[in-house]
Amino acid sequence: MHWIYLILFGFAVITPELVRGKFSDIPEESVEAIVIFLFGAIGYFIYFAKDRAVVRHLSEKLQLQRERHDITRDLSDSYSYIGEVNRKMDLMMSLVLDLPDAAVLFRKGEKKNVYQSLAKAILLFSKSDSFSLRIIDRGRKKLEKEIREGKDEGCFSMPIETLLASEQVFREEGGYVIARSPKSIGPYSSYLVFPKAVNRHEDREMFEAFATEGLLLFFLEKEHFSPPAPRKDHIGKKAS
Repeated sequence: MHWIYLILFGFAVITPELVRGKFSDIPEESVEAIVIFLFGAIGYFIYFAKDRAVVRHLSEKLQLQRERHDITRDLSDSYSYIGEVNRKMDLMMSLVLDLPDAAVLFRKGEKKNVYQSLAKAILLFSKSDSFSLRIIDRGRKKLEKEIREGKDEGCFSMPIETLLASEQVFREEGGYVIARSPKSIGPYSSYLVFPKAVNRHEDREMFEAFATEGLLLFFLEKEHFSPPAPRKDHIGKKAS
C-alpha cells in the first residue's frame, strides 16, 4: 500500500516539471497548486478508505472474539451441566442399586452402615454439616424413625406439627429447608430437614429422592426387624 503514496508523492514533487505555461488563462502556479492538491486529495481518500477498512476489520475481529468467547463459555457450561447430570444419575443409580445390599445388611443386623451412603449424599448436596431425616406416621403424628448427622439442634427439634403443616414437597421454614417424599407409603412419609446454606437450591428433585430413599430403607428395616405376626394355626390351638 505504501508504494501508492510514494508514487503520488513523486508526482507531486515533479509537478512543476510537468506543468508548463498557462492553461485556459490559468496561471502556471495555480495549475501546479491544483495538481498538487489533487495528488494530496487522492492520497487522503486512499488513506481514509484504508483506515475505514482497518477499523471494520478490527470490529469484525472483536466480534468474532466475543462470539468465540460466548461459544467457549456455553460449551463449558454445557460440559459442566452434563457432568453434573451424570454425577446425579450415578448417585441415584448407586442409591437404587444399594437397596438389595441394604436388605442383606439389615438381615445381618447391621443397621448403621445402611444409611451411611445416603447421609454422605445428603450432606454433599445440601452443602451443610447437619440434617435430620424423619419418618413420620402422619395419621398418628408419631415419629417412627430419625436419621441425623451434625450438631444443628434446629434440625432435630423442629416440631412434627411444623413438618405436617404444609403439603408442599419442597419449602423453607425459619432458615431451614424441608423436603418431603413426594409419595407416602400407607400413613408414612419422610421429611428431610437441613440448614439453608445457599440462597437457592437447584437440586430439589435430588432432595425429594433422598427423602424417598430414606422411606424405602425404613420399610426394608421394618420388614427385617419387626416381630413376626402370630400364625393363625397357633391362635386356633390356644383357643381350643
